[in-house]
Order: sequence, then C-alpha cells, then structure tokens
Amino acid sequence: MKANKVKGSIIIFSHIYSLITKVGNIHHSSPKGGPKMLTETLALEYAKHSIKIKSIASRTITISGKRTQEQSVDEKRKGAPENHD
Repeated sequence: MKANKVKGSIIIFSHIYSLITKVGNIHHSSPKGGPKMLTETLALEYAKHSIKIKSIASRTITISGKRTQEQSVDEKRKGAPENHD
C-alpha cells in the first residue's frame, strides 16, 4: 500500500484481554498486549500515508454450542444458574 501510494485500511484481529484483564489470567492476558501495541504503533507510522490501522478485539466464541470456562465465570458473576447440558 505504502509503496504504491494506495490509501486504505489494515485490520488487526486481537482479543478483549488486550484491553482488560482479570485475576489468574496472566498467562492469557500478557501476550494479548502485543497486537494492541502493534496496531497503535503502525497507526502512528502509517497515518502520514493515509493508511488506517484498526484493531478488532473479539471475545471468546462458543463453537457448536459448547460452553467455555469464561462463559461459566461470567454467568457466576451475574448470578445466573449454570447449565451443564
């Protein structure tokens, strides 16, 4: 993009733990800071070339109806009963 003087956007996929963390999750949260800092640094460097660098911070996704540990913890915090189907 830069070499061809093309304006546009670059999307970097990240995780919500690059923005927030919780106790006992250092092994998962620490590496998530890398894509966040990459996004911020590239955004500063490429702004002068009219290239936008954005990040999408997703959350844990449930696949095939399987519950994740994170969902169970969130439900406990909200006081929702657990369903072990």
